[in-house]
Amino acid sequence: MFKGGTFMVFSNFAQVLYSVLAEGRSFAQFTRNLFLNITDYSDSEENPIEDAEDGTLKAYYTGKNGISRFAKKINSHLDTQKFEMYLERFPSGTAMLIRDVLLPFDSQIDEFNCYKRCASILKDIIITAATQKRKPKKDISITSVTTAPREVDSDFKTRLLLEASGICANDNCNKPLSITKGEDYQCYFECVIIDSALPQDSFENNIAFCPECAARFRMRATTDEIQRVKEIKKQLIQDAADKQMLSESQVTDGVKRVIQKISKSLTDEPKVQLSYNTATIDQKLLAISKPLCIKVKSFVNEYYNVVYDAFIQMDKSKVIRFEPFSLQMKMNYIQLVQSGTEPVKIFDKLVDWIVSITNEDRLWCEIIVSYFVQKCEVYNATSEQTI
Repeated sequence: MFKGGTFMVFSNFAQVLYSVLAEGRSFAQFTRNLFLNITDYSDSEENPIEDAEDGTLKAYYTGKNGISRFAKKINSHLDTQKFEMYLERFPSGTAMLIRDVLLPFDSQIDEFNCYKRCASILKDIIITAATQKRKPKKDISITSVTTAPREVDSDFKTRLLLEASGICANDNCNKPLSITKGEDYQCYFECVIIDSALPQDSFENNIAFCPECAARFRMRATTDEIQRVKEIKKQLIQDAADKQMLSESQVTDGVKRVIQKISKSLTDEPKVQLSYNTATIDQKLLAISKPLCIKVKSFVNEYYNVVYDAFIQMDKSKVIRFEPFSLQMKMNYIQLVQSGTEPVKIFDKLVDWIVSITNEDRLWCEIIVSYFVQKCEVYNATSEQTI
C-alpha cells in the first residue's frame, strides 16, 4: 500500500489530514469522525467509537497512545466505500489537497485515485494495528522526530501566517497558506514546532508550513534539517523586526502620505470615470446597512483611483509593501468575523485600527477601508456573509 512512500501509523494519517478535513473540529472530534466514517455500525449495534472518551481519541491523534486495542474492536466493521463517500462530499479541490499531504507516504497517489487510496491507507493502518503482536518501531513515526501538530489558538496562527506573508515559509515552496473559493477564505497550513527540545509554545520555535512541507519536515527532522529551518525562522524574525520599525515610522508616514494624497484630491481636478462595477458593494452592504452602503459607494466613486495610485507609487518606492498591508487588512477582517462582531460594526473597527496606527483624521481612514471593501479584502456578498 505504501510502495515508494513511508509507512504510516494512525497518528501520522490523522495529523496530515487534519488541515484538509477537520472543518473546525477538535483533535478528538476529528479522530472520532474518521473512525465513524470508516466503519459500518448500524444504529442497533453497540458502537465503541461513540463510547470512546475525548481524551482517549486525542491521545490516538497525537500518537501518545497506539490504537491497537481500539483497532481490534472495530476491525470487523471496516467499510472503505463509506469512507470514499465521506471524502466525496468535500468541495472540489479537496482531492488535490489530500494528494499533496499523502504523497510523502504513497508515491502512487494522485488526484484521481486519492479517495480510494486514502480509504485503503486508513483500512490498512487499522488492520495492521489490530493484528500486530508487539509495538512497532518509532523511527518512522512523525511523533518520533518532532512534536506532532497540536491545537493552537487563532491569534498564534494568525501571527505565524502574517510572518510568512501568507506563503509557505519553507525553502523553494511558494504554496499559499490559505484556500479561497469565491469569497470564502480558509487557512490551510500547520504550525510546525522547529525543535522539540525547546519550548513548544514559543513563537520563536514555531513556523508556518503548508501541510506537505510540514509532513516532510516531521519525517526528516535531522539535526541539519532543524538547523536549516531555524535559519529560515531567524530570517523571518529579522524581516518582522524590519517591518515593525517600518510600521512605527515609515509605514505610518506612508499611510499619512496616502491620506495626504486623498486630501490633495479635494480640488477642482476632473473626476476619473471608474471601470469597476459598484454593484458589488450593494451585494455586500445593502442588506447590512443602507447608510454604510451609501457612504462606502460615495468614497469609492470619489477616491478609489487616488488611493490605488498612491499605493502603487509607494509600493514601487518601497515606502510600503502593499501585499502585506492588504493581507493584514484581510486578516483583521477575518478575526472580527470569527469573533462574532456584528457586520455593521466591522467597518468602524477596521477604521479604528487605521486611526490607531496613523493618528490621522477618521474621514481619511474611512476612505482607506472603503477602498479595501471594493478590493474584496473586506466583506463578502451578503448571501455568503458568515458570522
